[in-house]
Amino acid sequence: MRIIDLTVLLRKDKISLVPGHPDFELKDLHFHDKDFRSSSFLQISTHTGTHVDAPYHFIRDGLTIDDLPLEKIVGKAVMLDLRKMALPKKGISLEQIKQAAKGKDLRGKIAILHSGWLKEKWGTDDLYAQNPFLLPETAQWLVEQKIKSLGLDFPMDNPEQSSILTEKKFPIHRIFLGHGIPHIENLSNLELIDRNEFLFVALPLKLYKCNGAPAGAMAIIDSLPSSSRGR
Repeated sequence: MRIIDLTVLLRKDKISLVPGHPDFELKDLHFHDKDFRSSSFLQISTHTGTHVDAPYHFIRDGLTIDDLPLEKIVGKAVMLDLRKMALPKKGISLEQIKQAAKGKDLRGKIAILHSGWLKEKWGTDDLYAQNPFLLPETAQWLVEQKIKSLGLDFPMDNPEQSSILTEKKFPIHRIFLGHGIPHIENLSNLELIDRNEFLFVALPLKLYKCNGAPAGAMAIIDSLPSSSRGR
């Protein structure tokens, strides 16, 4: 069995924060030389680093992270390679997502969108300010394929939202979460996966009645037959 960690490393000197969210902080509370043990204090937004968005994030009566069935975020994943299509501040079109899907059956699977954006921009403000994004018709098509969740390495919404009413901002989030489809955001190391189908696991912190949570994510890629290899 081969396991690839898809969780981004969290460190204060190299981190990308969602605009408007608090600073990440990790500091020592106890020290081996003085206290004969080590422990730490952590401050983190539920949407910093690799994390899971529960429907409640944008849907008032949606599932919270503690009620989200793990079956939604654990299971067979299909990778869609968008690296040649994903450009700064450009929408990924319906035609492009269909081209990346290559006719694969996405029903009941976790769709993983690989743009290469996080690998290039993690630790910079550009991650959320210049990102490629999904067009509404692209998101709607993925919903129609009956995916059970969505994993990706780039912010899904257009970074330019100044003309959108506050209650309608982040329309792509609303499309997926409104259909009960959670997100696993800020996945790293997708380029290390050598096949387009694999077992995917995301385990968020179980936070009471919360909108989302930091998560550990991994690909288990030797549990499927070799016929699933390649892109």
